[in-house]
Amino acid sequence: MKILQINNCHYRRGGADVVYLNTGQLLEKYGNEVVYFSQLSKQNKKTKYDKYFINEKDIFKINILKKVFNLFSFFFSIESYYKISRLIKNERPDIAHIHLYRGILTPSILYPLKKNKIPIVITLHDYNMLCPHYCFLNGKNEICELCINGAYFNCVANKCNRNNFLFSSITYLEYIFHKKIFPFSSYFVTKYILSKCLVACNPENMIKLKIIMNVENSLYINNLVVNDYIILWIIL
Repeated sequence: MKILQINNCHYRRGGADVVYLNTGQLLEKYGNEVVYFSQLSKQNKKTKYDKYFINEKDIFKINILKKVFNLFSFFFSIESYYKISRLIKNERPDIAHIHLYRGILTPSILYPLKKNKIPIVITLHDYNMLCPHYCFLNGKNEICELCINGAYFNCVANKCNRNNFLFSSITYLEYIFHKKIFPFSSYFVTKYILSKCLVACNPENMIKLKIIMNVENSLYINNLVVNDYIILWIIL
């Protein structure tokens, strides 16, 4: 099977990136062909697939004026759209496994995958389907679940992103754009593996997102779920 692994970073910057890279290595160990899609960086692990990677996009290295000028690229990356389309045409993956994609690769990668009838699964490394800022913390680093039931403007009111009004506004707009234009339930397959904590925080919303916790007829190998079609990483 040819599996497309997708993540914002192709080096070990954080926990999600470690999972992304380790998952690829383990998939290859069990005889699968793994294709990668990410962004370019001097710190990247070498791969022959970096010819498809988008140019590095680090919002922390540009000033506020450039952030505002390039605002749309954080919602929808035209570069990501065309490059993943070229990857799909040339490599023809059987399935796509997404890790982190918002803000860098952006939801622009979802339509080409769906258009080419490539099943999409996602590992939820954070709370991005319920919280605009992903982490259920407000600008004062206090636990906050005000957005769970749809009151997403609380992200702006509480300056959840770095206690900054501009960053929080961009985060809010990006979340609404994703939710309205690229609704989660329309692109990801209905079986997800996610943390029990995420389900416990609001099971009603999980049902709305068509997330299924139980994977039947599966074989567990070193924190992986393997069935006759897909391989997914489990977050415990």
